[in-house]
Amino acid sequence: VGRKKGSCINLLVGDDALLPKDAILDYNSRSGFISFKDGMALFVNMPDPSQPSQKRMPYPNEWLEDGRILTWFIRKNDWGNGNSDTAKLLLSGSNNNSTSSSSVILFVRVGVSDFVCCGSCRASVADSPISNNNNKLIKLNLQ
Repeated sequence: VGRKKGSCINLLVGDDALLPKDAILDYNSRSGFISFKDGMALFVNMPDPSQPSQKRMPYPNEWLEDGRILTWFIRKNDWGNGNSDTAKLLLSGSNNNSTSSSSVILFVRVGVSDFVCCGSCRASVADSPISNNNNKLIKLNLQ
């Protein structure tokens, strides 16, 4: 899709957006997600195996079950014990009792290469001791 998150957002919004012609979407370019009213765009960076890093990645994302699941970490402040607006939006697509469902679109890149749109996914809290005080481990199940 492109190296910048803006390219990914343009893909979601489209050319015939309902936004005014000169509108600019404002978001934190350093964040691993962008929230919308009815969904989220997630951005996951994977280590480049051809460029071994001197330092360990703080968020060791990994593919599981032959690429059907990707682990992703959300910061404690964004998670809010699962009660934050972000957590509710992230998990609403996986909650069968929810009256509304959100869309979660996953973008992944290796190193500093272009993002690839992996499509929609369903998020769930991982049953894993990997989560620590600063981050919560989430499983992203590709659909």
